[in-house]
Amino acid sequence: MTERNRQRSCLTRAQVFISSALEGLSPVRCGDTGEPFPLYRLPVSLTNRADLLSWSSAYHHLDCIWLASGDLEESAYARMSAPDSELSTSGRELAALVELAAGIPTFYYMIRYYEDEEVDEDRLCPSCGQDWREDVLDEKAGHFQEFPFRCQPWRLVSHRASSRV
Repeated sequence: MTERNRQRSCLTRAQVFISSALEGLSPVRCGDTGEPFPLYRLPVSLTNRADLLSWSSAYHHLDCIWLASGDLEESAYARMSAPDSELSTSGRELAALVELAAGIPTFYYMIRYYEDEEVDEDRLCPSCGQDWREDVLDEKAGHFQEFPFRCQPWRLVSHRASSRV
């Protein structure tokens, strides 16, 4: 598959809005492959692209602080994991902007690291309070399948917690 066709295919299914300390790439990921989608290919203004990069940079820096496990670890994690934090609120607004511009459902990724195993399996959507665990596997979902927690109305996705307490 050529690069051009691969990029075009990323605009056929859901996208995920996500950032990380480990990658300084576009916060828009193809739901099929998990590959970053180039921001210059989004039909948004230069100001919007700058906002996307600024948000991604802020998330990246908080993730670095959290991974360093120093005095600010808990505060950084709280800002990344709370759906109503300033970071998450602006990220969800930008994800909605990307969805509107691209015409493709764009889900905001909610980090989840710490959790009691029993609570994790039954946790509810942090925005609407409804069940959001997807037990049905969809082979066509590609990379998007890696998120067993999905809320369609609020456009949120998450992983199972990585660390059990």
